[in-house]
Amino acid sequence: MDVAVLGGMLPGMGSYIYVLRSPKDGKTCAGCAGDLDRRLWDHARGHVRSTRSRRPLVLVYPKSSLGEQARRPESVTSRLRKSAC
Repeated sequence: MDVAVLGGMLPGMGSYIYVLRSPKDGKTCAGCAGDLDRRLWDHARGHVRSTRSRRPLVLVYPKSSLGEQARRPESVTSRLRKSAC
């Protein structure tokens, strides 16, 4: 599913962890955001420098952070980045 098509599918509240994949080169990008819809919109429009040249992007893993993950989403994205490479 193209990230640009996701508008309104996921609530924009809370803390989210996500992984995007580029069909162009097969590489993945992991991140965290408080407003997932807005962050996906930024990626889809080329407003994120690290993924601008790899568009279109496919959302392969959206997860609402709960418990420990909500307190430390950066530790989870770090583990996802290591496993996605």
